[in-house]
Amino acid sequence: MTSSTWHAHGNVYLVAESDDYTMAPGLDGAVRVLRIDGDDVNVAIVNPDGSLAEMSGNGTRIVGAWLMERNGSEEARVHVGPRLVRVRRV
Repeated sequence: MTSSTWHAHGNVYLVAESDDYTMAPGLDGAVRVLRIDGDDVNVAIVNPDGSLAEMSGNGTRIVGAWLMERNGSEEARVHVGPRLVRVRRV
C-alpha cells in the first residue's frame, strides 16, 4: 500500500492508494484514490470516524497537488462523487 500525509490550510489528510490504511490520530481525514486516468483522479473523502464525506475543499486541494506532483503536470481534475474540481498550480 502506498500512502502519504499532506497538509493544506491547517488540515492534515492521508492520501491512500488502497483501502488498506489506518486513520492515525491527528488526521482530519483520508483521501482514498479510487482510479487514476492521466490528470484525472476519482477519490472518496473519508472522515476520521470512517464515514464518507460528501466533499472536502482541503482534501480535494491535497489530492490535486499529490497528482500534479506525481505526474509532473500543471493541472489535475479531481472527481469526488458527482463533482468535478479542477486544480491547477499557481
